[in-house]
Amino acid sequence: MDSSSPSDHVLLLSVYSLGEEMEETLQSLQFENGQLRTELKAQQAANMKLRREKDDVLLALRQCKDENRVLYEELELRDQMFSEFREKREREIAELAAIKSDLELRLQRAGEEGDQGDTPGGHLVGGGVESPGDLRFVGSGFPQLNAREVVEALGKWEGMEDTISLFADLVKENSLNLRD
Repeated sequence: MDSSSPSDHVLLLSVYSLGEEMEETLQSLQFENGQLRTELKAQQAANMKLRREKDDVLLALRQCKDENRVLYEELELRDQMFSEFREKREREIAELAAIKSDLELRLQRAGEEGDQGDTPGGHLVGGGVESPGDLRFVGSGFPQLNAREVVEALGKWEGMEDTISLFADLVKENSLNLRD
């Protein structure tokens, strides 16, 4: 009653055998697909981690560039301020050197006048040298200032403490020389 022929049976065995091979191939491909999917997920996770690290590095780089720009601007501003300060101080030093030279010359002349009497170039007001604060020069073409007035005038200049001290010492030395 079996209406199948041996050729049908071979065909069925062949199809069955082919189906088993395909099933094995399918299982093998599914296993390989699972492995590849696992690798893909791992690669995607690594890729995301690298992208986050790259973004963090780029952000840090931008921040460093901003800080560098700010520091550079501050440095330029400080250089400019220092240059202006240095130029101002150099002018003040030159002015003070001229004042010191003039005062030394005046004190020297006053000392010579004290030794020789009045000279036509100028004379001391007040009848002689009594103390450094009494020195007043007339006829020199400069305003009449005594030593105390010069010290007071210099005291109004910011940062002139050392100059005032030097001037006071110079006046003391010259007043001692004038008394000798």
